[in-house]
Amino acid sequence: MRKAFFIIVCFTVLLSCSKGKKSVQARTNFPNRSTTSAVQPKTGKTNPNKVVLKRNTGLKPSAKKAEGSIADILLPMNNGPSVFPEDFKIGGLQPEIDISKEDRYILTPAKEFLDGLRNSTINKEAVNPDDYQSIKKLYSYYLKKPGQIKSYRIGTVNRPDKQTVTVNIRLFGLKGSAEGQLYLKIKDGKWFITDVQLNLNRLSVKQKKEKFVPNSYSWIMEE
Repeated sequence: MRKAFFIIVCFTVLLSCSKGKKSVQARTNFPNRSTTSAVQPKTGKTNPNKVVLKRNTGLKPSAKKAEGSIADILLPMNNGPSVFPEDFKIGGLQPEIDISKEDRYILTPAKEFLDGLRNSTINKEAVNPDDYQSIKKLYSYYLKKPGQIKSYRIGTVNRPDKQTVTVNIRLFGLKGSAEGQLYLKIKDGKWFITDVQLNLNRLSVKQKKEKFVPNSYSWIMEE
């Protein structure tokens, strides 16, 4: 009986020791988070394996300040000449902007003459004094009929030589239109109209639908 009791006690002690070893081994292989710290001790050196996350504040780098005029900003490319409207009869029209100072001096008397003609008069300041009477006499009949000219167009300036230029023009009336040319010469540094080639009879003639002919002098070929 004593022998059997002794065997049971020994078996219980061995079983208790076996459980203790397994518990220690488990703690060794899987350390408890509450007892093991992940914080490295402060040694004054940077940990190469440490990952540092930075907060994004959403601020963007400031844009480079644009320089130049608004035209330079909106139209940064200039790959060719400007394109201007054209008339079916007299071709390209004279632009109002981006023209030379000399062209402005030429267009001023041309506009003054056409504005006067539209108001049934001849602008004396725009015409060469030696040619004023002849031009006035030539168009005196039409000056007695006010309201014939409603609007006009001015073509590009043509330069046969340094002292003479021609300008294609087109006048519009109630029914039709009249195409022609103004001749100008420079005198004492100022441009004057010396001759006018214009058939105002066409203003009262109803015209057919226009057909575009890519020629600045197509109106001459039709006459």
